[in-house]
Amino acid sequence: MKYNIKEVHAAYDNGKIKSIAVLWADGDMYRATYASLKSHHQPLFTKDTELTSKLIERIAGYGHYLTELQKQKYFPHIKNWSR
Repeated sequence: MKYNIKEVHAAYDNGKIKSIAVLWADGDMYRATYASLKSHHQPLFTKDTELTSKLIERIAGYGHYLTELQKQKYFPHIKNWSR
């Protein structure tokens, strides 16, 4: 599936990706998913992975949905959430 990606937040530790939050449009609403090195039984990326459009799409599709607190932290300007 192709996602309508609107915004991406990536956190780094010593130049390596630590976590990624992805905001994507779902019609006229928004959804956001998240992945980190520790967020899955089998992580969606490793510390040596580069941030690419393919990785962002993967996190949009298979990441964890953000909690209300994470939504406010990463995307405080969004008000019309789908989930």
